[in-house]
Amino acid sequence: MSNQTPLALRRSFEDDFYGSTIQKLISQGKISTSDSVLVTAGGTRDKETWQNCGFQNVTISNLDDRMVGNEFAPFQWSFQDAEKLTLGDNSVDFVCIHNGLHHCGCPQAAILEMLRVARKGILLFEPYDNLVTRIGMRFGVSQKFETAAVFYSGYTHGGLRNGPVANYVYRFTKWELEKTVSTAYPEGPIEFQFIHALRVPWEQLKGRRSKLPFYLACLSIPFLRLANWLIPEQGNCFAAYIAKRTDHSPVWPWVARSASGTCSANQEWLSKKYQKIG
Repeated sequence: MSNQTPLALRRSFEDDFYGSTIQKLISQGKISTSDSVLVTAGGTRDKETWQNCGFQNVTISNLDDRMVGNEFAPFQWSFQDAEKLTLGDNSVDFVCIHNGLHHCGCPQAAILEMLRVARKGILLFEPYDNLVTRIGMRFGVSQKFETAAVFYSGYTHGGLRNGPVANYVYRFTKWELEKTVSTAYPEGPIEFQFIHALRVPWEQLKGRRSKLPFYLACLSIPFLRLANWLIPEQGNCFAAYIAKRTDHSPVWPWVARSASGTCSANQEWLSKKYQKIG
């Protein structure tokens, strides 16, 4: 799947939340410029951001049949479906997706594919589901279906799975991510880090024939910034870093792990907590 769209839309967020988040993770020691990175649903913004952050071993992938292969040089390009990656398990250090999950038919499947392929972890950026974004949709500032991307892609791309049908903008909460990942990896605790931000899609709003949503956004900016400062989770976008579990990661007390890393039921713990009936 790809959200490859014209540069005007790819730059619609006039901020460096993408790059500053990567730099923050570098400073925390969670990602290194020497790591190999696969970007799914990628485009020009991704190439420029990772390059500016000092990374060299990056592959930009998407489902865009208009690519010839050298668009993201010096990085490599690969034709990949985020929901069905052809790479093997643990084949790259990190997998990233920037505003692409909501173009997938099943965003949760793409998240689990990213985790399968990653050795160290994944990083994703998506719209956040909260009161602010719901008010924005109610007044037409935010899109419920991403029609602008299809228009700016010549009516043939930019929608669901990079096709001509506008995708529904699936907005996440941190609880949804935790449930999705914990369901697939129930052996032990998983490290999550959430970073929230206010990102106004100015270019998309400027492209509207009706200027009312643009003016509403302008008027609401002071209140939105205050709300985001007081309650960061009221930002309309967020980034999530999710560390990959390994054979040496801690397990829950009801899980036993052998020397080879195989997990099973911890019979001693379970028998102390429960008794057979009848």
